[in-house]
Amino acid sequence: MGSISVEDQALLDKCKSKLGCDEYFQCLLVPSAELQRAAGLSEEQAHRVRHLLSRTTYPWRSKIAAASELGSQDEFITTGDERIDGCFGGGIRQQSITEIVGESASGKTQLCLQLAVSSLLESSDNRVVYISTEGAFPTGRLASMLAARCSETAVQRAMERVQVAEFDDMETMFHAMEYKLPALMGSGVVRLVVVDSIAAHLRFGADEATGQMGFYKRRSAQLVSLGAKLKLWATEYRCAIVCTNQVKDVVDDGDARPPLGGSLLPSASSVEGSVEGDGGFSALAVSRKAPALGSVWANIIDARIMMYQRRGLALSEFQRPENPADSAGHPPGHLMRTRRWLENAFSPWAPHAQCEVFLDASGFHHI
Repeated sequence: MGSISVEDQALLDKCKSKLGCDEYFQCLLVPSAELQRAAGLSEEQAHRVRHLLSRTTYPWRSKIAAASELGSQDEFITTGDERIDGCFGGGIRQQSITEIVGESASGKTQLCLQLAVSSLLESSDNRVVYISTEGAFPTGRLASMLAARCSETAVQRAMERVQVAEFDDMETMFHAMEYKLPALMGSGVVRLVVVDSIAAHLRFGADEATGQMGFYKRRSAQLVSLGAKLKLWATEYRCAIVCTNQVKDVVDDGDARPPLGGSLLPSASSVEGSVEGDGGFSALAVSRKAPALGSVWANIIDARIMMYQRRGLALSEFQRPENPADSAGHPPGHLMRTRRWLENAFSPWAPHAQCEVFLDASGFHHI
């Protein structure tokens, strides 16, 4: 029956006896008026009885109430920019898996480093685990981001709280993430875990015995297993897990349905055209691209952030590029510039939103 007082238990036993019911839940089938008459209860007592019966018969309802209370206690890692945080529903939510997807050079690693800086500077106890699968970890860039926000001494101390792991193949990465990552997370206050990128060793491959399809089947099984562990660790250690994902081309066959893995992603292809309007763009070339890991991974993550950029013609002298060669070959006064966007594609705690940003020494900022 659960933890209820002696008085409440006696009241339930009385109702069960007076109504001639074999089980407590059967009392819920009796109309309130009949319950009051048969058990000799006041309207307030009858309401109390029905509440107790509902709570003991359907214990999952109390769990829903507890979950709603936890919702108000959500913790987020800030990007350092209030407008961008607002686009993401408050920042990057802890106890969840957030994917950052975009084309090469769209700024995925830059955003991950920006989140790492914010986490490190939030508290001197916070640690960051950064798993790099696409070359050497950008130590210099992380140091420069920290230097833009704190002293040289603080930079050195913060860098010491970053645990970096680099992997060259899928098997080593999965083994380390399954056995070494929990040990790192349990050794201190790890607020952020970054996997940059989750797709590097999973996009292509083949098994000698089963071929490419065998590889994809094995990859799917590994992704499901890894996803379950990442969700468990995110909840157990109350940390945010951020994974970057690459993109793939989607052949346009006239099918308007979104590809497996989620929405189409705008391309970073260069755009040249007539200059109209305040924004300086008359059109945007949108090619069909989608997240690389497909629907299996899309059903594992909790939130998706899409990053994309456009190159086009701009009128404003304020937008003059640092390198004059970027505007070579274009009419006088028409200068090339790159525009960047961050988009909250989906998440259970924030609506779809988009924010135009620019990148400087300290990271991304809204425009």
